[in-house]
Parts: sequence; structure tokens; C-alpha cells
Amino acid sequence: MNKLLNRRKILPFFSFILFSMHLSVMAQPANQTCANAAPLPCGATNLAGTTVNAAQGPVDPSGCASRYGVWYQFTGDGHLSTISSTASSSWDHEMVILSGTCGSLTNIVCRDNFASGGTESHSFPTVAGTTYYVYIAHYSASSTTTGTFTISRSCAPAPEIAQPGGANCSGAKAPTNHFSGKYVRSRN
Repeated sequence: MNKLLNRRKILPFFSFILFSMHLSVMAQPANQTCANAAPLPCGATNLAGTTVNAAQGPVDPSGCASRYGVWYQFTGDGHLSTISSTASSSWDHEMVILSGTCGSLTNIVCRDNFASGGTESHSFPTVAGTTYYVYIAHYSASSTTTGTFTISRSCAPAPEIAQPGGANCSGAKAPTNHFSGKYVRSRN
């Protein structure tokens, strides 16, 4: 009788543990929607990411990648940003960079230069105050394949453009008007 009583106590306990483990394995990524995009700050290095168990979302605004992806976001500061993502060895991903607001995004670039396990990377100067989004998903827009990856973002001051005569243009000559007032037509 005592063994039977112990089995009745233990069986529900193990059933609860197995059910809990099943739920944790089935958890969807928190950043699977644009509105819940995870922050991607300057200096982020090899953040672990996954699209595994992502629900089907709206069509990628750029049309470059699968509907089973995840989102990251950051605000531009006028610096040069380099975003890199490296897929696991058995997954071929696409990295899409957009700007704007969720529901009204403008595509900047779609990156899919490598096969499974490859690294996608893009560098661009950001505009201060502009919100940017990074979408990671399988490279095929019709695919339901998901996988894992790492993502990084580095930032550096935007390169300065050399100005004639120095930064304040001292020493620059004013343009002269050599126009005589006559219209001349060139013939080929």
C-alpha cells in the first residue's frame, strides 16, 4: 500500500516536470515582432539569437527573407554602424536592415552573401535620431526553416570629408562668372 501511495505522489510530480520542460522548449522568441524588437546597442558582440519556434509573422517589408524571423532595433547617432550576423552551420540566413517605424519601414539593404554558417555584414553611416531595424530570418521568403545565429554591432565616428582649404574653407576662392551672355549650342 505504501508503494502505491508513493507512486501516486511521484507520478503527478514527474508529469508536471515533463510538461514544464515541454513548454520551455516551445517558447517563442520575445523579439519575433517589430514592435518587440530587441535593442542592438553599439558594442554588442556575438549576442545569441534564434528564430526557432518563431510564429509566422507579416511579410518581410523588403521581400528578402522568410516570415519566421526576429527583430532588433537601435537609434542612429550619426556614427558609422557595422552589423554582422553569423548563422549556425546548418542554417542559411538573411540579414535585412530597414529604417522608419513598424508598419512604415524603408529597406536599406538585404544581405545574403554566404551559405549555411556564413556571416552577413553591412556598414553604413546612421542619421542621428533615425530608428533602424535589423530583421534576421531564413534567406528564402517562402521558407519555414528556422535556426540560431549571433549578432554584433560596432560603431565608429563617420569618416570626415576633406574640405578644400581646410575645415573652415579658409583660402577658398570665390567663383568667377565667365558667362558672356551668349548661348552656344554644341553639335555632335
